[in-house]
Amino acid sequence: MLLFPALFIVDQSPKLDSNGLWGYVSASVQTPPEQFGYGVSLYSSAWPLIEQPIRDFQIGLASTWIMPDNRLVNTPLVPHGTLARDSMPERGPSFRDVFQTIEGGLGFWASNRFWSSTARFRMNGTPDGYNHEISSPGWEFGGHSQDVDAPALPGDQMGIAQLSAHVLVPPDGVTLRKDTCGELFGYAWMALPLIPAKTTPVPTGNQSWTMFLNTQNFKGPVAFYVPGTWSRMSRNYPPAVGRGLDARPGIASSGAIEINTVPRLVSQDSKGDTYSRIPRLQFPADKNGRTVLMHNLTVYSKEALFDQIEAWIAGGQAPSGKFAAKGAFLPTVKANPFQIHQGQHHQLIEGSDKWVQTTNIDATTFGLQWKPALLTSWKSDVRKQDGLVDAFHPLRGCQLALSRAPYLSPPRERSVRNEPGERANPRTKKSTSVLNSPAVCLTKPYCVWKGVIPEYTRFSGGHLTAISPGEVPSETGLQTAKFLSADQSHSYTSPIGRVEQFGAILTAPNNRRWLLTSASTDPNLSPPRERSVSPEERGRTGREGFRSAPEKVSLINLGIKTEQMSILIAPTSPDDVWHKPGPKAGPFTARLADGSVVTYYWYRFIDQPSLQDANLSDSEKLRLQALAEKIQANWTTKKEYMAPPKIGKLASLDPALLVTPPKGLEIGYVPIATRQSPSQ
Repeated sequence: MLLFPALFIVDQSPKLDSNGLWGYVSASVQTPPEQFGYGVSLYSSAWPLIEQPIRDFQIGLASTWIMPDNRLVNTPLVPHGTLARDSMPERGPSFRDVFQTIEGGLGFWASNRFWSSTARFRMNGTPDGYNHEISSPGWEFGGHSQDVDAPALPGDQMGIAQLSAHVLVPPDGVTLRKDTCGELFGYAWMALPLIPAKTTPVPTGNQSWTMFLNTQNFKGPVAFYVPGTWSRMSRNYPPAVGRGLDARPGIASSGAIEINTVPRLVSQDSKGDTYSRIPRLQFPADKNGRTVLMHNLTVYSKEALFDQIEAWIAGGQAPSGKFAAKGAFLPTVKANPFQIHQGQHHQLIEGSDKWVQTTNIDATTFGLQWKPALLTSWKSDVRKQDGLVDAFHPLRGCQLALSRAPYLSPPRERSVRNEPGERANPRTKKSTSVLNSPAVCLTKPYCVWKGVIPEYTRFSGGHLTAISPGEVPSETGLQTAKFLSADQSHSYTSPIGRVEQFGAILTAPNNRRWLLTSASTDPNLSPPRERSVSPEERGRTGREGFRSAPEKVSLINLGIKTEQMSILIAPTSPDDVWHKPGPKAGPFTARLADGSVVTYYWYRFIDQPSLQDANLSDSEKLRLQALAEKIQANWTTKKEYMAPPKIGKLASLDPALLVTPPKGLEIGYVPIATRQSPSQ
């Protein structure tokens, strides 16, 4: 009898987990004099870090953490029941660096529901030991899986109030112009005395940390954290009274890229060695292999702007809003060694310094230095305009205008113009025949060179080593394996403007029949026309298989095709912060660079949802409304507030975010997002 050995088939296909990369690419910041604890500003580079939307991916680009100065406190600032106290014992005994923070900045987050190739900006902050993280006027950061819609926060958990009347803040983050690649995004957090200190229900300071932007197409204040947000936890935990960002100076001691969650594919070869692959992380670099990450982190004393606002409120002259130089301190930065980790136990990846190291580009600029031999040219998207194709020329460091039709005769010509706000490129030819002539450098700069963090590692003999693609055995299947795509099918929702599928046939007095379905999101038709359904119309609705029209339905005529019409379902007796007092105009829509559609309404500043549980008396509301109107009237979007960067060029916001108040609502009103949904 012939005996054959048993055959066992081992599945060697790559396995996916979330332990691909972890760590901080960081720099230490010089400790400033004690009085500089009332503001922080910086410039951070923005670019497309990854090529495609990936599920469970989270990396914050260069930013900082602002924490209340409690360096002399050694007792717990957070109670049991908070994430910080119960799961971060290494941060004890005071837990001061996880008590409260303002962080966020540019980045890509696992909680994002929509994807843009370039990083977006979020105003993340935690008031209570990371139990909650607020990131916009109405929504929190994270808190819900990508697989479900994200509801708005309850009124008593909100904390960010909109101040600007000219820029929209979406729940998923502030998007940048699509072609952003290496430009500098400037922002600041300034403590301002917008709301007076209070003694009830607990002592609360007068510091409203206000976010300013400095970009190519928008400058000025956008929103602020309401002081009571920071004192809220102390209502039930006395040790935290007077210790929050409402009352204490804010300190920022470092800047960093925070690598939080990166997926990886893992496989073994026939020898038993383990190989891993992470998504390609690409960084823009100059011809010398340098990447700017963070530039000119600056800290401020009360002399920068706080004192000017205080004098203005007391009846003094309106300040320009520009941060006074005498109240600014520009600390030096020192790059920390480049170290990244992988695996469940955060094992150090050896050999990554053969690709890249951290560097100080100058005394106040922190970045990366790539091995020049490993740089590749950045492949920008081909853009079509005016019958030409724009292509990138890595050696000349500019965008080229090339003809799509070389057989055309006579040669076609076009003038290359500077875009508004851009400086002329001395290498740009102003009226050049593109055809049958040297390529023309356009003035719009694009990424030139690209550095890539090692995608592959090998674990063998206890060592985890960065390796090149050529060192990965093909039998692992890693080169062709795919990462999961991000789910972009879910929305941010709120009680107002909730859109529901509603099936009903309505016969109007003119006998035209309407099929009522979900609301239209056509951004080109604004403002929408509204009308109420009359009792007579309600009486004519109804059809087998359809529900009857509700008591109150607002019909929004956004363009009617065949028998389809949009409706907005509005509760008949709303009793929440979104409806009471409620908006003055809307809804309006904006289609963003990430393809999503934001629905927004115009609220009187003091009536916006995040101020309804702010414990403000009627007189305090009147005072704050008047101050907001003064700020809107005097601090326009064209003024200079932050000192400009000393290197590089400013990034631009997504133009869809720049809004104009309706007639009659120009001063004293703000746009508030109520929903963000997929475009389809």
